[in-house]
Amino acid sequence: MAKLTPSAIRLVKWLAKGYAVAQCTSPGRSIGRFDFPVGEPDFPIKTAFNTLYQYTRMNEHEFVMFGMRWCIFTLTKEQAAELLEANHDPE
Repeated sequence: MAKLTPSAIRLVKWLAKGYAVAQCTSPGRSIGRFDFPVGEPDFPIKTAFNTLYQYTRMNEHEFVMFGMRWCIFTLTKEQAAELLEANHDPE
């Protein structure tokens, strides 16, 4: 696995606290839009999220809300610990 950037590691730690990222996957002007069902991070996540999505296996669940398709992404504490260990970043 590729070494994660500091911002990706920060996002891993944030997700491990039980937070989630939802991304709109319906075609249209909202495609790619991020939403945060349980609290918004205080740091930019777009590039970090793209890195995590490309190099890791996040939990992904698709749902439809008001006719728009969304994917919600989460990490378990165990998954986060594996990622941080692989990147030699102690918690």
